Amino acid sequence: MIGTLVLVPLALRTGGPALRHALPWGLALGAATAAAFWLQAYGLARIGSTRSAFLTAFYVLFTPAIERLALGRRASRPVLAGAAVAFAGLAVMAGDLSSASASPAGDLATLACALVFAVQMVLLAHALQHASGRALVFLQIASCGALSAAAALALEGAHLPATAPVLGSLAFLSLGATVGILGLQAYGQRRTTATRAAVLFSSEPVWAALCAALLGEAITAREVGGGALVLAGLLVASIPARPPARPPARPPARSSGRSPATRQRSSSAR
Repeated sequence: MIGTLVLVPLALRTGGPALRHALPWGLALGAATAAAFWLQAYGLARIGSTRSAFLTAFYVLFTPAIERLALGRRASRPVLAGAAVAFAGLAVMAGDLSSASASPAGDLATLACALVFAVQMVLLAHALQHASGRALVFLQIASCGALSAAAALALEGAHLPATAPVLGSLAFLSLGATVGILGLQAYGQRRTTATRAAVLFSSEPVWAALCAALLGEAITAREVGGGALVLAGLLVASIPARPPARPPARPPARSSGRSPATRQRSSSAR
């Protein structure tokens, strides 16, 4: 709800007609985002964070399939190859998952989370063709906040420790990780495809590892190798696709070498 309050001035500048036009898309995006967050939290309560990160990364593979089925868009070969390479890098970074805490319910919830995230990316790509990006961001955050608040009150009750660490984390998650991220996603996806956006999002663990290293945490060789694969996948996905081959030009029709007037005079003489 903090993000919604921050974006109210933006919504007022956007105008009522644009908000009403974007309302169905914004509500659908907000519901998808809230469902993905809830499924991810449910899974994290039952499986380890490493396993959760790897299973969530399946959105890199789900997105091109959903984009193809829902919108009829076929991703280019470089983008598909980049998605495969990035996913392999995420698998390397995750390491051996056999020792990680496992739960069938947690695994299924996290895979469902990855599927919903893929749906959200494809839905946003389609909505941006029909509605204002600013209106979509506001409505998505407002509806996601309302649904999340209702679920929290129903399942956990109103309880928020008013301590500095909690309030600081709440402010960062509301402004940076929600308003900032969803706003940048809408800005970027207006200029690219959902599948390419999914490949770019797959670099998140790489930047997380880099931030951890800057904070003094040790980085293993596996994380460095996996991160290099993810970045390689981003480079592969950025290769321009070859334009479709043009059919060979038809040779010009042969002419008898005589002008129409000459052919007419010859026909009259006969």
